[in-house]
Amino acid sequence: VLEIDYKGMMAVKKSIPDAIAIYILPPSIHVLKERLQKRGEDEEKTIFLRVSSAEKELRYAEYADYTIINDNFQHALNSLIAIILINKVETNSINEWAHQLLDLNKHVV
Repeated sequence: VLEIDYKGMMAVKKSIPDAIAIYILPPSIHVLKERLQKRGEDEEKTIFLRVSSAEKELRYAEYADYTIINDNFQHALNSLIAIILINKVETNSINEWAHQLLDLNKHVV
C-alpha cells in the first residue's frame, strides 16, 4: 500500500500496469476545507495550499481503478476493504489457475 500523489500513481501504473490505484476523495473541496479547519492543526495558509493541491489531484482521479467518496468513514472503509478483498480473490484465482495448469503440464508426457 502506497500513499502517493497523482505523479506517483502514474509512475507506478506505468511500471506495474497491474497495480491497483484507489483514490479516496472528499465529498467536495468545500467539505475538505471545512474538515481541515475543524482539526485546528494547520494555519490558514497551509490549509489553502492543501486545498489547492487537492484540486489539482482531483483531475487525475479518472485514472484510478477505483474511487471512494469519504462522506461517511465507515462506508468508505467498507468500500476500501471490499476493493482489497475483490482484488485479492481475483489474484488468488489467477494464481490457483496457474498452479493447476502447471500441475497438469507435469503429467503430460
